[in-house]
Amino acid sequence: MCSAATRPARCASPSCGGAPAACPPSIDLSPPVHRVPVQNAGIAGDAHRAEVPTGRPQPCDADGAMSDAPARAPQAGAHPPKHETFDLRAQTNTDPKGFIRPVDEYRTMPWGLYMARPADHDRFHYLESWLLPDLGLRASVFHFTPGNEQDQDHYVDVGVFEDHGGRWTSEDHYLDLVVRTGTCTEVLDVDELFDAVAAGFLTARAAETAVLRAFDAVDGIAAHGHDLTAWLAARGTPIAFRD
Repeated sequence: MCSAATRPARCASPSCGGAPAACPPSIDLSPPVHRVPVQNAGIAGDAHRAEVPTGRPQPCDADGAMSDAPARAPQAGAHPPKHETFDLRAQTNTDPKGFIRPVDEYRTMPWGLYMARPADHDRFHYLESWLLPDLGLRASVFHFTPGNEQDQDHYVDVGVFEDHGGRWTSEDHYLDLVVRTGTCTEVLDVDELFDAVAAGFLTARAAETAVLRAFDAVDGIAAHGHDLTAWLAARGTPIAFRD
């Protein structure tokens, strides 16, 4: 399946209507002049998202049609990468806005770091995440408050995750995946990635790495029936979440 960001507003899997295509020899990261923005369909943190969607995520588009939302100028929403700190000794998680959150559990494995903590967001009350440095992914489960449930099973951020001797850090590289187990896997925020490159917040090399990591994950998840945990287990990086 092609992994280039040529289909930003459609589901990136054949079962959701996205027909496989041959990948180009290289990825052009220059921003298009006009582009339909990809909808932010998920939730990624307590306070560090600029906007929290008010409705349920849109299902994967059956015909791959683009949104009819008006196009916006490139770089209009550009922002630097967001950073977080995970302090295992202090048992805290510092979000991109500097808010320090108490953590219930940290668990380190050879392939990554697990975190579980309460949240003070009005739409979800608890957050679980796995940081997977070798894959450049953060896989999360949001425990939503009644009436705010989202049509997603796992939310995956693409970025750089590093262990500094008991103090982990993350740098978000804009692309996100929404996994609906057994149904489809959707790529979000391609527009943010292009805008960040155009504004000089992210290098073309880092952006290309993010694209390749995102679509490697999409291909792997889709090949395992759109089951994130099955794909990771097959790679030798098993993860689990609370019920």
